[in-house]
Amino acid sequence: MDKHEIMRRRKVIFAGCLSKRLIKKGSRNIHKELRCCVCGKPLVRYIPYDKSYVTLSKMYYLNVLGFNFGMCRYISSCYNYISKRKG
Repeated sequence: MDKHEIMRRRKVIFAGCLSKRLIKKGSRNIHKELRCCVCGKPLVRYIPYDKSYVTLSKMYYLNVLGFNFGMCRYISSCYNYISKRKG
């Protein structure tokens, strides 16, 4: 997947978005594990000894037609994760 395909997918998701919030790295106000809906990168991880969830990188928290999704803040983050995953 190239950067133009990633941009196209993100644009479609933002077009159908009812609300979006920008969540900063290290935030603990999301209470479930999330992955990016474009590239699959883990965005929120559970910390067992703290019994809490922590955000691993800047992300958008989106509400699309009543469903909540996470998405990487930067296109380059999605592209780098996909290219690393391909090997």
